[in-house]
Amino acid sequence: MRTDRGGPARLARGASAATALTVLAVGCGTSGVGADPPWFLVALGTAALLALAVFGLEFAFRGLRMRRAAVGSPGSGIRHAHGQSLGKRERQEDDLGHIDGDTLDPEGNHSVVLVADGMGGHAAGEVASRAAVRGFVQAYGTRGPAPNRLRSALDRANAAIAEERDRDRALFGMGTTLVAAAVTEQGLHWISVGDSPLYLFRAGRLERLNEDHSMRPVIARLLEEDPEAASNYSPNQLLSALMGGHIEKTDAPATPRRLEAGDIVLVATDGLETLDEEETEALIAEHRGGGPDAVRDALLRAVEAKDHPRQDNTSLFVIEVERSSVNGGPSRDPGEAAAAEPATEPPGDEADGRSAEPRPDGPAGSDEGGGDARDG
Repeated sequence: MRTDRGGPARLARGASAATALTVLAVGCGTSGVGADPPWFLVALGTAALLALAVFGLEFAFRGLRMRRAAVGSPGSGIRHAHGQSLGKRERQEDDLGHIDGDTLDPEGNHSVVLVADGMGGHAAGEVASRAAVRGFVQAYGTRGPAPNRLRSALDRANAAIAEERDRDRALFGMGTTLVAAAVTEQGLHWISVGDSPLYLFRAGRLERLNEDHSMRPVIARLLEEDPEAASNYSPNQLLSALMGGHIEKTDAPATPRRLEAGDIVLVATDGLETLDEEETEALIAEHRGGGPDAVRDALLRAVEAKDHPRQDNTSLFVIEVERSSVNGGPSRDPGEAAAAEPATEPPGDEADGRSAEPRPDGPAGSDEGGGDARDG
């Protein structure tokens, strides 16, 4: 459903005209005490009242459609819900945004969701995440291939951080992670920088799709090769973040991930990782029958129930793929879908040609968030 920007105005003008006709008819009909109103005035008044009833029904119908669109726009093929938890932090430094699409066309006005986890302290983190989300949403547009639009919007988000930093030098060093996901008939397109996770839940299994641009995967590799060297690094250090300058690493696959009707896509900041993947998987499986709202509530409640003394902010989107027309064809059995899925390499450190090894001058930034809760 495309938004009818002129519709409310036309309805208001029509209702005003019908009201004026009603008042005129009633006034003329009662001007003579004891006299029967002329037949044409009775007909005019009746027509005006009928017109008012029609306008009232149309207003009510439009209101219902708008409320439905807040859950999932007809034509988009998805429903989604989002939410946030402050955790034990003094400020909410996460931000999130979405574009409600009305089509699955990869070059049209399709649905996009994104989350950003700001860092920098002294309110700079919330400035960075807010600027990035606002810049991304404004730049995404409604036409062009999804991968191109994701890249352009990410660049604009990064530039928006630079503009904020240049206006206030006290914000120097701030930054944010960002992960954005677009659903089209081709499947799931995404772009991400940092450690905020993107998950796919299918047939009872949870799979992380995007790269983790923190030291955690590097440390895991070093623990096998050189445990002493691994002890020199913090898992919360970021190898890449949006900071208004050069972006060290970006995860943006050229080929979208195919989706099936019934899939759940989870886009979150790393505060969610207070829950391990097995816990998240079990909660989605248990609550998915209640729709995206139920899954969102269950996940946020579970994070808060951990009651970790240094719990980070948590923000998330839950996307449910409803239509079998996603990917341009009917839904397949999960086993068949898995067998038909082309082999892909797991996320690694060489996706964009840059090494994720720690540089001599240190990593790109430090994530002050959810790792505290995970490691505590």
